[in-house]
Amino acid sequence: MIVSIMIWLYMFILCYGFGSLILNLFQNYLSLEKVEIPFSLICVIGLIGVSVYSSFFSLFSKIGWLCNITLLIVLLISIITRRIRIPRSRLISKNAFSIIVLLLAVLLLLENSTHRPINPDTNLYHAQAIHWIEAYPAVPGLGNLHGRLAFNSVWFITNALFSFSFLNFGSFHLSSSFLFLLFLTYCWKGFEEVLQGNSNLTTIIKTVMIPIAFLLIGTEVSSPGTDLPVDLILWLIIIIWVENIETRRQVDDLIVSILSFFAVTLKISSAPILLFPLVLLLMSIDRYGTRRLVLIISSGVVIVLPFILRNIILSGYLIYPVTTIDYFNFDWKVPVSRVEEERRAIMAWARFSLIEIDKVLAIPIRQWIPAWFALQTTNRKLTLILGIFSFMGLFTRRTLDQEMKKLKLAWLIMYIGVLFWLFSAPDFRFGYGFLVPVILIAIIPWFLLGLESVSLLKKMIPVGTTIIMATFLAITFVKSFDRQSVGDRFLFPANYVRVPTEVCNLNNGEVYCAKQYASCSYYSFPCVPNPRPWVQFRGKSLRDGFRSMPGVEN
Repeated sequence: MIVSIMIWLYMFILCYGFGSLILNLFQNYLSLEKVEIPFSLICVIGLIGVSVYSSFFSLFSKIGWLCNITLLIVLLISIITRRIRIPRSRLISKNAFSIIVLLLAVLLLLENSTHRPINPDTNLYHAQAIHWIEAYPAVPGLGNLHGRLAFNSVWFITNALFSFSFLNFGSFHLSSSFLFLLFLTYCWKGFEEVLQGNSNLTTIIKTVMIPIAFLLIGTEVSSPGTDLPVDLILWLIIIIWVENIETRRQVDDLIVSILSFFAVTLKISSAPILLFPLVLLLMSIDRYGTRRLVLIISSGVVIVLPFILRNIILSGYLIYPVTTIDYFNFDWKVPVSRVEEERRAIMAWARFSLIEIDKVLAIPIRQWIPAWFALQTTNRKLTLILGIFSFMGLFTRRTLDQEMKKLKLAWLIMYIGVLFWLFSAPDFRFGYGFLVPVILIAIIPWFLLGLESVSLLKKMIPVGTTIIMATFLAITFVKSFDRQSVGDRFLFPANYVRVPTEVCNLNNGEVYCAKQYASCSYYSFPCVPNPRPWVQFRGKSLRDGFRSMPGVEN
């Protein structure tokens, strides 16, 4: 835990510095009035900045001490030249109850972040993907070795940047918990305002999102997987969008655009979120002129470009596993048949994991949706019903007001995301990023309407919210606290689990293969789920990459 806190502090310093630098450049370029931006939001922008830089860096070099050093040099130069703004806003609350709740939430997060990763995909390919990034620059045809390793995500690069594997203490995986910490502190300001009697749409959403985040994805904070960061980024987008309705901060449009582009590089299934920057681009043409238009487009290009380039190197495709966009014919290109097999497997597994792929995908939509729905838990059924029928909540007096058109637009974009998730890969852990916002946007205006009608209820909100929040966090902490391993985790967070592997063959060489459940984890490297007789090394080094041999079968 001690090391976890130290790494968090390092990430805070680095991300705040780059976030402040980026936002200052944006505001100066657009001649915007300097407004106070929350400290945690500045850090999120900085985290995106260092992640994108590291993505470019990973095209030519492994991610380790050199990448960290170059970032620190830029940070130091920016401090010396006074291009970084020192935070002026009050970071610590004077409200004792608010501080207690925050400390309890941070303690809960710290406890969970030091556990071993429980996401099964971490042992399957997350850990191996990060190990490759730590050891080599982008490897041509890595998707031939294991199709999942071609599922490119900037989040694996972020984890490699802050894993500090070059120190030989292991590979730390604290990036998810750090992003969760930023999200927590951003929402905590809303909770603090609710305690002061300021109950509006933004503060209620921020407050509600604290327990929702812990409930839905709290156990994922120790994993380097991509589900958690996508959910948090999507939730941040909707909160900032709603907050902008009340604050009218001009820089928020740019922040929403940056977050949207970044979400797609985390996970391509979040693609519907690109409707936000598209809408903002159209608005910029009418309202702001060319500078804002250029800045949104150029930001998108800078964020997405290294993601696209890594896709090409890892798989031979612009977007993996999409074979309809196919412009290249490199020798390392993953065969179309295997890409389609990977895509079909994901779709089928998300619907019915224990049935053969061909049988699942042959089931008509009118049959598989009811069957899939029947397999869900009661809580998930209720969540889906609320999400699907959330449009009914828009017909309130509040949402019919002229000023709430942006709110309805946000709901529509998120609802499109829900439909995209439902009809592509409807595993619930892939859908929370879209489902939660459409439900909250529909329900909370009704709640606020009730507060206006019942004055006594409004007076009870601060005390009731404090009791409920503190009780929830305390109970969750007790349930998640691992007493047996706390001694082992006091200094270092728990590392990746070690799994049994054995040497197996490629077409012209050897690698490690998993012995059970197709799990490789981190330590046996390179590792694949089973032998790959159709794959061969392209050269003498792992850095040279891999290619598939035509005519060689599994």
